[in-house]
This record gives sequence, C-alpha cells and structure tokens, in this order.
Amino acid sequence: MPGELQQTQSFATLRGPWETKEISVYGAARAFIKNMKFNTDLTHVSLPSIFLLPYSILEFLAVRLTATFDLLLPLSREPNPQKRLEGIIRYIVAMGRQEDLLLNHKPCNPILGEVHKSRIDHADGSSTYILCEQTVHHPPTSAFEFHNAQNGVTVSGNMNFGVMFHTNSVTVGTTGGLKVQLTLADGTEELYLLEEGVPDMLIKNVIFGTKYVYWTGSLHVNCPSSGFHAQMAFGYEESQNILNGVIWDENRVPVVQEVKTEKVSWGKWARNAVKSTAKYTHLISADHNENSWVQTITPLFDLNNIIAKLYGVCGEPTYVYPVSGVQDASIPREQRERYLLVDPKQVQFVESYKYPSLDALEENSSLKVWHDVGAAIVVDDMERADEAKTLVEVAQREIRADRATNGITWVPKYFSLDSTHGWDFWAIIDRNWHQNDPSIQLSA
Repeated sequence: MPGELQQTQSFATLRGPWETKEISVYGAARAFIKNMKFNTDLTHVSLPSIFLLPYSILEFLAVRLTATFDLLLPLSREPNPQKRLEGIIRYIVAMGRQEDLLLNHKPCNPILGEVHKSRIDHADGSSTYILCEQTVHHPPTSAFEFHNAQNGVTVSGNMNFGVMFHTNSVTVGTTGGLKVQLTLADGTEELYLLEEGVPDMLIKNVIFGTKYVYWTGSLHVNCPSSGFHAQMAFGYEESQNILNGVIWDENRVPVVQEVKTEKVSWGKWARNAVKSTAKYTHLISADHNENSWVQTITPLFDLNNIIAKLYGVCGEPTYVYPVSGVQDASIPREQRERYLLVDPKQVQFVESYKYPSLDALEENSSLKVWHDVGAAIVVDDMERADEAKTLVEVAQREIRADRATNGITWVPKYFSLDSTHGWDFWAIIDRNWHQNDPSIQLSA
C-alpha cells in the first residue's frame, strides 16, 4: 500500500525471483493460455499479474535503454565519423546482455498520460535526465528522451510494442524509432536516425521446451550529415543469436562502377517478397553460408561503398572487419583482420535509479500508478496484485468514458507529433523541462 513505501523506488532497478519464475507451472496461467486465441495481440489483453513484471513499460525503457548510455558520452568529442557511427552501434548492441533476455514476464502496459522521470549521475560529473510519457493508448506508444547537456548527447525515442502470442512462442515487434543527437566539439549537431528503433524479438518455447530468446529482423543506422550508414540483420542459428551487418559511406567514390541492373528473386528466403539487385550476387556467392543474411533484408547499401563488415553473437563479442583487410571466407573469422566493437559482458551497466522525491511525484507517475501492483508481485501475492491492477484499469475506463461523454480530447503534456524526418514521431516539447520542474528535485 502507498504508506508502505519509505523511499522512492522503481522495481525495474531490482533483480528478483519474479524475473525467472516459470509461469507455465501455474494452473491459472495454463487456464489463461488455454483460452487465448492464436495470434492474439497481448497489448489488447488484460493479463493476470502472474504474467507481469512489477513495473511498467516506461520504467523498463528508462532503465534498460539507459544502461549502456555511458558508451555514448565520449562520442561528441570523437573526430572520426566512422567511429561515431560505430559508437551508436555499440550502444545498441551492448544492450543485449543475457540476463535481460529472460523475458518470462512482461512489464505492465502504461496508462494514457502516464509519466516517468529519473536521472543518472555519471562518473564524469555529468547528469542525464530521463523523461517518458505514454502518448497513445492503442496502439500503445511510449515516448521518451534521455538528455545529457554536459556531453552533448541526446537519445529520443518512441516505442510501440506489438506482442503476439502463437501457442508456444511470442513475437515482440517494435516500431517508432530512435534518434541520437550529438553536439560536436565545433558546436554542430549530428543526428543519427534509426527508424526501426531496436530489433524485433522472438521468444521460442514459452510454455514447454527449452526457451530461446532472439533479436530478429534488420536495423538501419543513418547519419544524413556525414553520409555514414550501417545495416544489420539479426537471426538465429543452432540456438545462437547471430548479428551480421555492413558499414558504408555514401560519399565514398566507388572503386568499381556498377553496371548490372537486372533483378533476381531469392525465392522462399525472401523477406516480405523482397527482391535484391544482381550486384549482391557477388557478396552471396563468395560464401553462401556466411553471407546469406543479405537475403533476409532489403539491402540499402552499395557494395562498392562498403568500408567494413560486422559480425557477432548477441550477448557475446561483436567485431568490425575492415574490407581492406583479410576477408577470405576460407580463413576462420578469428584469424581475419578485425577489431572489437563491443563485448556486452565487459560493459559496466549504469541504470537510472534516482527519482523525484515521494512528495513531488505526479499523480500519473509510473512510481505511483503501479506501486501497489509491483509491491504485491515482488512478495508473490498475486491475488493482491490482481486486485490492485483491477483498480487501475477500472479507474482508467471511467476516465475514458468521461472524456468521451464530454467530448474531451486528451493531449500529451511533454511530447508532440513531428514528421521532420519522414515518419510520425513524438518529439519532446521542451528539452530543458527539468530546469524549472519542481518534481525533479531528486532524492539522493
């Protein structure tokens, strides 16, 4: 209950048995799953608390997406544009630590207008301010921004999670995208666009069998000002979650002029009936097994402009292979010219854990809305958790009914729609919101 909380706390920063508990052994969970329809979107379903983590999606985003934020802090001072691009990739790939891929449960779906604020104090003396807001109820969309003024680094994002249940597997699709902004040493601003945001996820054998969690799909990182890009494909092979990709510079003068224009189909391997131009047959035919990942994506790159390749296993080291180096497919990868991009196991994770003081929390703060549900889940009192969750849901239905009756259109407080870069994106209204916000007088 609210009076039980002695200090501001998000359960998203804690580890506990609620993360690893297997839900399939519970009769209630089995009964619920039995009644689920095939290909059900779980964002439209009120799940029993036994399926939930003790915090909301906003808290999940604030903690998990800032855990590797430290990796971005030096990038604004990096003079090499390729290394800056690699730094953005490093930030994304480093998130794939194995302990975060348990996914036996999902976070609570935020209520419309829910907000979450926190701060990270870094070893260099700088601070990153974190603001999240639920801007849309359905499809559920979470907008967020992480801003570190001292280092000139900002990550803005929208996340729309589509969770589909397929008897013994679950797919988690993400849309909305990320934008990373760097203020460089000369004062210019450099933007990196990731329209896919983060990779999709496939969870196999959620009810029976050995569970596997994989990142899937493709990811494109684009820096319009420098012309540097990266495109990655995520797949799985023999229970390993493989990452392949390329880095290219669109301003590079091609070494070989491309003259082939005919189209070839990749048949059953094509994704969404994608066709690839004939110029990619060189990459594929060089070593079909090693380079067949290109068949799973829509290639955005010109082979003549590629300056490096990427390869790794999610949660394990990922390497950069310069195209000027030894790339003979007959030579084992570990013996080719390469350098380490990132090893998630060696990254020190710094999660947000400083929150507004209790008396300054907004009524629609995640830390207030979901506290009673989370507090019950962590002590394994699912009956009390379900009761608390029902109270939240009933209150929200009443608010929606009142708005409909009175013709009230709800408008987000901190974010507004922007389509500057070609897609609808909830962008922050005031990046310096924290300077004059009394609720961000954070507790120690």
